[in-house]
Amino acid sequence: MAVRRLTIPSDAVDLVLRFGDREVRLTNLKKPFWKKLGITKRDLLQYYADISP
Repeated sequence: MAVRRLTIPSDAVDLVLRFGDREVRLTNLKKPFWKKLGITKRDLLQYYADISP
């Protein structure tokens, strides 16, 4: 089974992902989650995608 890696574009504000017949909307990706560290919602979601099996 081939593994596909998800990369969320760094300039994306909103994104729709499709997995088979399911749709996941990612919104407000530039929202700062940890302002002092410069980490955005996009960064956190990309981290989750990177470490998931």
